[in-house]
Amino acid sequence: MPSDNSKPPPRILLVRHAETDWNRLRRVQGISDIPLNDRGLAQAGAIAGRLADEPVKTVYASPLLRARQTARAIADRHGLEVEILDDLAEFDQGVLEGRYLKDIATEYPDLLAAFAKDPAEVRIPGGETMAEVQVRAWRAFGLIADRHEQGSVVAVSHNMTLLTLLCRFLGMTLKHFRRLTQSSTGLTILERGFQGLSLRVLNDISHLPEEIRPLEPGVQPANLKEDPGAGPEGGA
Repeated sequence: MPSDNSKPPPRILLVRHAETDWNRLRRVQGISDIPLNDRGLAQAGAIAGRLADEPVKTVYASPLLRARQTARAIADRHGLEVEILDDLAEFDQGVLEGRYLKDIATEYPDLLAAFAKDPAEVRIPGGETMAEVQVRAWRAFGLIADRHEQGSVVAVSHNMTLLTLLCRFLGMTLKHFRRLTQSSTGLTILERGFQGLSLRVLNDISHLPEEIRPLEPGVQPANLKEDPGAGPEGGA
């Protein structure tokens, strides 16, 4: 009989949802419920294939459609249902929802300057603060970690939500959240060992073929006439 040491270590797999048209156009999504586009569906299939041999016990997702669609592709490979956790939802960006990133600097210069100075506590009018997002993201993470001490569990969420979670996990202040990156279907792996959970992989997109990889900031999609520009928040 194989020893317990032959079993894969328990892991929490954090996945950002796949691409939507608003990601492609660099519009702020926040809690706007935008579906995956064709590239996003292909990306979701790619991350599902990447995790097909992972001993996944449960797949969690934000209630937003783009996260649920990504999670469904993963869950289907394992014969699982997707469990929704409201606390995994994206940062509610209030008045910025639907805005093109290139326009925010001219339309909301004071808000942008205040957010750059103190991203944790500045409230987007009509939305949340990053500190509030971090509280609920950490609550979801704690629930997942407590429930699953064996096997692997997947949590599909969003750019800003995952960045706040990772900042707390790594002991970083939210002022430095831009030092981390979560690409479309970027895979981050937290592995449980003798000293608890540790970061083993950050934002791996090696499962994505070149033709469906996320655009780098500032790069214009070839099939779009309008240059969406590079903005401060990323298409969440």
